Amino acid sequence: MSTLFEQGHALLIGVGDDLPITVNDATAIQNVLADPNLAGYPPENITILVNEEADRKGILKALDDLVEKADENATVFIFYSGHGGVYEPWDQYYLVPNGFDADNFEDTWVKAEELQERLKALKSKKTLLFLDCCHAQGMTMNQSKSAPVEKAATPKTGLTKIDELAKKMDDVSGLSYVSSCRANELSWIIGEDNSLFTQVLLEVLRGEHKKEFDDSYIRMTEALQHLWKEVPKRSPEPQRPTVKIEMDDDLILTLVPKAQRKDAPKVVVEKDDFLIEITKDEIEGLKENFKTQTDLIKQLRTTKLTFIDASSVFKTELQILQAQDERASLMQKIKELQKQIA
Repeated sequence: MSTLFEQGHALLIGVGDDLPITVNDATAIQNVLADPNLAGYPPENITILVNEEADRKGILKALDDLVEKADENATVFIFYSGHGGVYEPWDQYYLVPNGFDADNFEDTWVKAEELQERLKALKSKKTLLFLDCCHAQGMTMNQSKSAPVEKAATPKTGLTKIDELAKKMDDVSGLSYVSSCRANELSWIIGEDNSLFTQVLLEVLRGEHKKEFDDSYIRMTEALQHLWKEVPKRSPEPQRPTVKIEMDDDLILTLVPKAQRKDAPKVVVEKDDFLIEITKDEIEGLKENFKTQTDLIKQLRTTKLTFIDASSVFKTELQILQAQDERASLMQKIKELQKQIA
């Protein structure tokens, strides 16, 4: 079997500006998709736009390039992390690119219909759209009016009302979309690395959502099941991803990571004068420890907020640093073992 998911094409957008974690989200997904030992997308088929690159011009050009490059056999993975905007008097929905200027809205926004037109133009009928932005549902509505926009409001708690931009894109053939929460819910940022929705999506792309794989591919239904289960469970308030699927088969998302394929070989390597037999179970054990350290860090951060005295706060901060160091060490070991098995 090839080490690359040859038909995979991806466009990843992390707008930045007042939401720097959106850059982390897009970059983290790029790292997993481009890794031949994980998702296996050809690096030349991945376009990432972050910070200043994710302006109106950059986003529209990247979508146009995707229309030209991806053929009818392609699987197209589009991820957007940032704000979405709505001018309510006109029901005008739009993405808020880097450099958006409410006083010059026509030259700095990306309207819903501009996104729709390019998705319709894709030759592929296997398109995956992941939206992590405000007002996601409205991006799917057919728009005919335009009007001046007010300055986009900055959500007080993370990214809000995602599925306002997505729910009515039913006229785009072959499109399956996932938005990180319902219109009346918040999309939470928990921790310092990635948004909650992206954290859970990354677990699927890394093959961490289950221990045994009978298939060579991770499929769309697996991703949905993990997102539906884990996002609401981990969120401090209701957050339920919403989905619209159009496919006549269980759509392939990525390759299964090499180390977790059913036929992954045992490998003997020499380290510190000992022979170590590396197996999938050992890697799974390290991943369980990694998750334990992550949960501990979240718990300690919550506990720290309850302390008033400086001494207790300081001790808790030291515990957090130690857990972060342990987690980083575990991740390094996991990557090394996966490379040796590959």
